[in-house]
Amino acid sequence: MALVTDKFVFVHIPKTGGTWFVSTINAISTQIDLKYVRASGSHTPHPVPEEELDGRPVGMCLRHPAAWLRSIWMHVKRSGGQADFGDMPLGKSLVQHARDSDNLRKFFIRVGQEGKVVSEIFYYYVSCYDRVYILRTEALRNHTLSFLDVCGLLPEENEKAEIVSDLVLCQPQQIGRFNGGIPRITVPMIERLHEADPEAFNLIVGEGRWNLLR
Repeated sequence: MALVTDKFVFVHIPKTGGTWFVSTINAISTQIDLKYVRASGSHTPHPVPEEELDGRPVGMCLRHPAAWLRSIWMHVKRSGGQADFGDMPLGKSLVQHARDSDNLRKFFIRVGQEGKVVSEIFYYYVSCYDRVYILRTEALRNHTLSFLDVCGLLPEENEKAEIVSDLVLCQPQQIGRFNGGIPRITVPMIERLHEADPEAFNLIVGEGRWNLLR
């Protein structure tokens, strides 16, 4: 799904915080003077048509792969196996792996054995556009403010010092080279996942599997 406004386009990848972003923008749209806000399409990687982009900045959320897969697994389990990620690349495969795995370790191993599944999914979305502003799920509030600032939507009197300006402008060819580190808030959960089962963890985020958000 894409959220199309007169100032920017936001592309929603499931389980990355996009629902929070869309809800927030809908709630504050009149305050930041957005002329229109509407949804376009489903969780498909196909690009928003050029006439809808019209030179507007494109943003999307990306999440650390271990945290993202954990969220996918929990979502499928909570839904009784009925989760549906629409046209998301490899979405049906991930749902099936989650259904077949009675614990997170087994899910990580099944996904890891497929190869670069997480980076491939995210790459499909990013590669649809020449440039994309990456909003890190683990720092979503600050990155949302930064993105709105980039789009010229924050009032002039806004205290710039309160905004963490570490938003990343990513181009498709940079997808495997960005070395942005793991946000501090995520480290404890990531460490717990790694300590619980290094073998399963390394299958999905080890060398050669994931380079985007390391």
